[in-house]
Amino acid sequence: TAGAFGVEAVIVSKARSAPLDARAVKASTGEIEKIDLLQVNNFSGVLKAFQNAGFWLIGLEVSGSKPLWDTDLSMPFIGFIVGGEGTGVRRSVLHAADFTACIPMSREKYSLNVSVALGMGLYEWRRQKARRR
Repeated sequence: TAGAFGVEAVIVSKARSAPLDARAVKASTGEIEKIDLLQVNNFSGVLKAFQNAGFWLIGLEVSGSKPLWDTDLSMPFIGFIVGGEGTGVRRSVLHAADFTACIPMSREKYSLNVSVALGMGLYEWRRQKARRR
């Protein structure tokens, strides 16, 4: 999903994450080898480093402050923070976000797969970018 939208890198926490092994490569149909994919120990520290480098961080969370399609994604550098199915983004990580957005759904408290949520965020980012041209 990230590769399809031109994402340069995906960063995941080593804590509570599946290993990036041969099964991950197979599940991604080899796309995992076409983008930078990093597993890090200090995820919050990495988020702070990105903010210091000029990135805006958007947390995609069911309790987000406004719908994704009403969120201005025109910043030159953005990163989406997404969490696990069911549990969402950890509160300590969500606090690092500059703001949050939700993906409105027809059922309350419905949980999306992380790839689906990220795909929706990336689609909206690209849609807004195309409208600005």
